Amino acid sequence: GLWIVALRFDFANLNAWDHLHINALGPLIGGSAAEAIADRTLWRLVSAAPVDKTWAVRHLAFFAKAGPEGCEGLLVGAPVASGEADDHPASNALPGAPKEAEWRASCIECKVGAAWIGTLLTNPADVLCVEFGQSDEAMDATMAATLEVWVGSAWVVKNTFTGLSGGVQLMLSATWDSPLSLQQFRVVNLGLVENHWQIMELQFFAGIECTMEIHGFPISSSNHRSHMPVNAFDGNSSTFWEVGGVPPFPPGSAWLGAHYANPQDVKCAIIRQSDENGSWTGVVALERMWNGTWERMAVLENMKEGGWFAVNAFRSAASNVFVNFQDASTITPLGYVADIGLPFSGKRNNGTFLEYGWNC
Repeated sequence: GLWIVALRFDFANLNAWDHLHINALGPLIGGSAAEAIADRTLWRLVSAAPVDKTWAVRHLAFFAKAGPEGCEGLLVGAPVASGEADDHPASNALPGAPKEAEWRASCIECKVGAAWIGTLLTNPADVLCVEFGQSDEAMDATMAATLEVWVGSAWVVKNTFTGLSGGVQLMLSATWDSPLSLQQFRVVNLGLVENHWQIMELQFFAGIECTMEIHGFPISSSNHRSHMPVNAFDGNSSTFWEVGGVPPFPPGSAWLGAHYANPQDVKCAIIRQSDENGSWTGVVALERMWNGTWERMAVLENMKEGGWFAVNAFRSAASNVFVNFQDASTITPLGYVADIGLPFSGKRNNGTFLEYGWNC
C-alpha cells in the first residue's frame, strides 16, 4: 500500500522527449520483470564532457572486433537513448539511417552524463570497437565519451574516449585513450597564441622529405565553433581548425594531431597556420606518443603567419639511426651506418635495410 521510488530523473527538459528508464533489478522492457535485460546486451555511449547546446550524433555502430583497418563484426540491435529532440530519434544515428540524419539529445546545455545513446543487442556480446560520428558544430559535440555496458544492476564503464572530433567518422577502441607507441602524433604550440590558434592544413608523412602522407583520425586539445580538427586535414586551405577555450593560450596548451589504427613511422609534418593577427605561433613542436607519454621529436622556430612550413625530425620515429659521414676507406664505428655521399636510396648495412643518402 506504499509508493516506492523506482526512478529519480534529474535531467528533465522542455519541448523534448525524455526517456525514463527504470533500472531497478535491471532495465525492463514492457514493464515486466520477466523481461529484464540480459547482461552484455545493453550498450551505450555517454557524453563525458559538457555540451554547450545539445549533443548531436550522426553515426553510431557497435562491433565485436577492432581490425587492422577498422571495426569488424557489426553487432545488430535496437536503438535506445536518454531522450530525443523532436524528429531526431536514436534510430537516425544507427546503421541504415539516411546519411544526413542525426539523433539529438533532449537536453540543452547537456551536463556530463545527461545524454547517451546506445543499442539493445539481439544476443549478449562484447563491444570492442565503435564507429562514431557527431556534429561538426562544437556546441553540439562532446570532447569525451564513455562506453558502458549494463551488467546485473549497474552500468559498467568499459572505455573512456577523449579528444573527440566532430564532422568525421571515428574508430574508437581500447587503444584510443591508451594508444600504443607511435599510434598518435601531434603538433603543439611552443609560443604564446594571443587569440584562438588556427591551423588551415596539417599533414603527417612517413618519408623524411615529407613524402608518403599518412591519413589518420583527427584529435585535438579542444575545438571552437564549427572549426573542427577535420578541417585541417581536408586539403582545403580556406577551412581551418580553431582551438577552443579562452585566449590567450600559453606555450604547450594547444595541440592538433592524428590517431592511427596501427602504429606509424611519422618523420615529417607540414603545417599552414592562419595569417590573422594573434591566431598563429612562431614555434611548434612535433611530438609522438611513446610508452604512454608525449615525446618531442623536433622543434621548428621562426615561423611566420600564413606560410607552409615543414617540421622534420630527420629520423625514424620508430628507431634511432646514427649516420657516420666518411669516405669509403674509413672503418664505420660500431652502431653507426656509413654515408660516403651516395644518392638517397635503399641500402643494406650490417644486415639492416635502410633508406638514406643525399638528394641534391
